[in-house]
Amino acid sequence: PPQKLPATELTPLDVGDGFDSGKADLRPDIIKSIQSSVATMIEILKTAGIDINKIPVMTIQAGTDREPIARNNPFKTNAALAQARANTFRELLIAGGIPADKIAIDAETNIAKGAAL
Repeated sequence: PPQKLPATELTPLDVGDGFDSGKADLRPDIIKSIQSSVATMIEILKTAGIDINKIPVMTIQAGTDREPIARNNPFKTNAALAQARANTFRELLIAGGIPADKIAIDAETNIAKGAAL
């Protein structure tokens, strides 16, 4: 039978500084850190006998820039940038072994908190 993991509060993984302003590509050092974290999480689940397909859905809260988007940026708004950043992070999680149906995206929260549009 699966082992029961101790109840813990998960600390959000903040990769906000992993993006250059106006960009949706993560820096290579941040990619390696995320890959390592995902591999560790999957190993812990396997060791505990927990099926990765039965974990709760994770929510990615997309980040925006504090500055308005430049006119020549391919992202026309900070909302579009936030969505692209969330998708970049989501794809990295999926590549690491997290099932796609266990990942949700919230691209609105940080925008609602007053990020530049």
